[in-house]
Amino acid sequence: MRWLPGHRRRREHLPDSPPAPPHPAADSSSSGIFIHLSNVVHVSGRPLDGKARLYLWRLREDGIEEIRLEFRGRATTRVTRNGAVRTEATSLVHTDIPLWVHDVQDDDPDLGYIEDWKPFSIQLPPDLPPTLSSSSLAASVEVRYTLTVVGVRPAIPHNERRIHIPLVVVPRDSSVSVDVKNRLPGMGVLADPIPWKTERVEKRIRRGIWAQYATAQVQITLPDVSALPLYARIPFFIDIVTTSPPLTRAKADTFSSGRPVFPSVPTAFTALDFRLRRRLRVRAI
Repeated sequence: MRWLPGHRRRREHLPDSPPAPPHPAADSSSSGIFIHLSNVVHVSGRPLDGKARLYLWRLREDGIEEIRLEFRGRATTRVTRNGAVRTEATSLVHTDIPLWVHDVQDDDPDLGYIEDWKPFSIQLPPDLPPTLSSSSLAASVEVRYTLTVVGVRPAIPHNERRIHIPLVVVPRDSSVSVDVKNRLPGMGVLADPIPWKTERVEKRIRRGIWAQYATAQVQITLPDVSALPLYARIPFFIDIVTTSPPLTRAKADTFSSGRPVFPSVPTAFTALDFRLRRRLRVRAI
């Protein structure tokens, strides 16, 4: 058996009443700050782009006179060995950029319920490790990135408004991966062949403790590349071969299409269970 899978609009506010904030990507309605990011996943070496929607009358009511963005990245590892715990923390990125400063013109009561859009762009360093979180009894590792919007209130210096936005960061594709990505669509028709690799597993199975053994073999074939490129459809083949235990002719004649011979081959792709597993090596100095 073989499968080859195929690969806001925001309502404008009324002049006589303040608008309701849109469903946010990151929002602090009480302080009048809404952040929209251009992408869900961010790539190291590329800009992190977004827009801030500011409800000026709410900023005024909340006493906010300045807004800045803080982009932070941190890697933390913990290793337990022979009862001793070693922890290592490393700062990966620490960037601040100003976004908005209060202007006396913003206090003009004739302006009404005014909104202001502030675009921003933060350049990510080129070699950031990917966002990661894994934990076990012996070791744990976490790579975390956060964009924090800080609303400064001079009248209450120790009570700033903060919005924390967790970010997903992945490494950028190498030149080799970009070449592979451009060639992958031709693999299904062998127009631009890329080497394949095949992994197979065979197991003996039986229905009961006294039953005879049958065999099931599963084979998966993937492009033989060191890393799969981002945002690319990866073609793959799955072959499943089953062999029943020895059957007498009389017993074999009792089987029909509605009662397949054990072990039966899955007839639908949804019957397969895919599990992606990762291997990590963690150290702490």
